[in-house]
Amino acid sequence: MRYRLWSGLLSGCALLMAGCQHRTPQPPAAVLPQPQPASVGPPAAAPQPPAAPAPRLAAPPQIDSAQQLPLPPVAPRNLSNAEMKLDAALLTLARAARSQDPSAAAREMATAKLEQKDRKVKVEIVATDKKSVPEMKLRIAQLGGEITAELENHIWAYVPPAAIDDLSHMDTVWSMASTRATNTAQ
Repeated sequence: MRYRLWSGLLSGCALLMAGCQHRTPQPPAAVLPQPQPASVGPPAAAPQPPAAPAPRLAAPPQIDSAQQLPLPPVAPRNLSNAEMKLDAALLTLARAARSQDPSAAAREMATAKLEQKDRKVKVEIVATDKKSVPEMKLRIAQLGGEITAELENHIWAYVPPAAIDDLSHMDTVWSMASTRATNTAQ
């Protein structure tokens, strides 16, 4: 019984492997019109010549990969060290807060769709290290900010637009970014 089982299994594998051998595909043979038997009735239309094969697309030109690399981004030359710590939305908001127009910051917060509460914008502040977090929390409170969360060297807070410049000038601030609401369902 055991012999029959193994021999049947081995012969099945041999058949399977014989059918799975790699074969080079052959191009299809041209289809030639077959002669039709003569029939009684109206004459048949003249046979059409075979359709021309579809044109092949040319291979893309080979270009050295170094030629395709984009240039590295260039930091704008008119940014101060403090402004380089800000993301684009906060940079624009800080510049609007510096302007002589008192409503410019409010318009910018609305245009940029920044998360805000009581005319304060929500920001994420990244400190250079965890030891500087207490000093930053104190400074945020002094500037009229409201801290909502902190984790390691990150602080999330609502700050007045005028406070963005003061905070970005601190040596212990690594970067500042605006936050956006993650729930967009209305």
